[in-house]
Amino acid sequence: MQKVLIRVDSSLEIGTGHISRMLVLAHAFKVRGYAVEIATRELEGYLDTSAMGFVTHILKRPSAPYPQEPARADYDSWLGVPLEHEIAEMRDIVKYLKPEILVVDHYSLGRQWEVAMREHCKTLIAVDDIANRTHSCDVLIDHNHFTRNPSARYEGLVEDGTLMLLGTSFSLLNATFIANHPATEIGPEEDNCKVLIFFGGSYQGPLLLRTLESLSLSRYSRFLEVTVVSRGFQLPDDFDAHTMKSLTNLGPQESLDELIRETDFVIGAGGVNTWERLASNKFSLVVSIASNQEELTKELDALGYLKYLGRESEVTSRLLVSSIDELFENRQLLSRKLSNLARLVDGRGPSRVVAELERFQEAGPA
Repeated sequence: MQKVLIRVDSSLEIGTGHISRMLVLAHAFKVRGYAVEIATRELEGYLDTSAMGFVTHILKRPSAPYPQEPARADYDSWLGVPLEHEIAEMRDIVKYLKPEILVVDHYSLGRQWEVAMREHCKTLIAVDDIANRTHSCDVLIDHNHFTRNPSARYEGLVEDGTLMLLGTSFSLLNATFIANHPATEIGPEEDNCKVLIFFGGSYQGPLLLRTLESLSLSRYSRFLEVTVVSRGFQLPDDFDAHTMKSLTNLGPQESLDELIRETDFVIGAGGVNTWERLASNKFSLVVSIASNQEELTKELDALGYLKYLGRESEVTSRLLVSSIDELFENRQLLSRKLSNLARLVDGRGPSRVVAELERFQEAGPA
């Protein structure tokens, strides 16, 4: 039985998108008979994957914030510790486990880390979607959609011979999102309308309340059945939810599949949930809460798959209210248009990744 070790983090700063897609890949490996373990650092707000059925190696909690300055564009601060500390700690784990396959999904880790790990595994897989650092890996996965040639994004960043698994056919979605659900027929304007609000598993910023206030101010608030999914969000005592048909506030969910399928539209962020919404054929209003979400979201807006409202700091209540009203009035038309667009994701990406990897391993060195 081949061993797979996955290195991934989650935290209040990083969010849960990386670990969500790595859990999906972990399950795909497990179904194919691989033994899968996960290494994750004990950062503030991290998810312990041992509770999800995987042997988990908890890397040491940082003794102090690192670096001291605010997070930089190169994501160094997401690691929580100096890179040499990370490499030494992970090298001990990898040398002990001797995994055939090592997967890394982390914006703070690139070529230097990968070079240090490659001698201790047979195949190293890097998951990337921002193309901002060099890699020394056998396989690179980027499951995002870009109109121009996606391989051009990685020119000079990967070595010759790297297997490139690029595009939405390799989207790392839970199998429950396999796009075989019949399209939901959205009711006429006088019918109630279900709205799901989700800005990420760790998001706790002001956009949640701003969005709820905007929904309550909509001309159509009396028709809106609103569900919020968040970690620790509490409604202020003075918030009047009675202008809406209903309001449900839920904590973190193991899967959003059922909630997305049952809603009429979503208000959310970019990232992994983008593909979950598109797999379920749901139109959405999208706000970028991280700079790496902007380019892709703008492209999908231009193609008609969603409406991009801008960065979190730019999105006012006035813009939200007008966008909600417009979406309510045109939701039937938007739903039909979305159904007629090319299907970007079908939920079978994880099995394709494993199949391509197995073919790559069987072929051996070029």
